[in-house]
Amino acid sequence: SVMTYKEVVSTIKASEIIDEEKIKELKESGHSRFPVRAAGNEIVGVLYAKDLMCLDSFVKTAKELARKKVVKIQQNTKLDDVLNAFIKKRQHMFIVTNKAGGFVGIITLEDIIEEILHAEIVDEYDKHVDMRKIPKS
Repeated sequence: SVMTYKEVVSTIKASEIIDEEKIKELKESGHSRFPVRAAGNEIVGVLYAKDLMCLDSFVKTAKELARKKVVKIQQNTKLDDVLNAFIKKRQHMFIVTNKAGGFVGIITLEDIIEEILHAEIVDEYDKHVDMRKIPKS
């Protein structure tokens, strides 16, 4: 219940060309990380917005620019174990998978902090107070 379901996660296709217009679109989303998906919704990397700021060429695909380290965690993992994994792996976002290894959503360090505090953390870029309350398609 803490994760954000894949239906509302801002992902980007691995084959998509990252040009100036796409960078503007990603920046306006307010997100700092974008799971990069290949065919069949397999997550093959994570594109960090901060990595796009100093590009010298705009003729690269999302997969070429994405960081290949993708940390996955099963959706039935206890939250205290997820928090410990965030600390140990020094990550802020995990890809959540089902038992078969399929992509079902993401969980962020912010999600865990909100659960501990019982309050939503909202910044100037957030378009929704709680992404989990957006209807799943």
